[in-house]
Amino acid sequence: MAKVFLTQQQHHDTSPAKTFGEIITVYQPNTQVYGDTPHFVDVARRFLRSADEDDFILPLGDPVLGAILTMVMCEKFGIVNILKFDRKTQSYSSYSIDVEGQPIGV
Repeated sequence: MAKVFLTQQQHHDTSPAKTFGEIITVYQPNTQVYGDTPHFVDVARRFLRSADEDDFILPLGDPVLGAILTMVMCEKFGIVNILKFDRKTQSYSSYSIDVEGQPIGV
């Protein structure tokens, strides 16, 4: 079963994301990045150690934490699957970003 790595729990109902896999929350609620980021990168690497290429990132909360999770997933696989909530359909859509497959100069 795929996993959905949730940046941090917010006041959103993330239960529709369970259709993509088991939800695993990486950072504590209300965590904010100030100053140095190595600690946050280490936490992301620890959580994503068990990640597979088919897993997802659900970025909620601090955008820097979402960027760190995305970076670590790209570092590991060269590709990252992101979930985005669609308010109209009240569901999540997935987007695959293939960093290695992008043309240079775009």
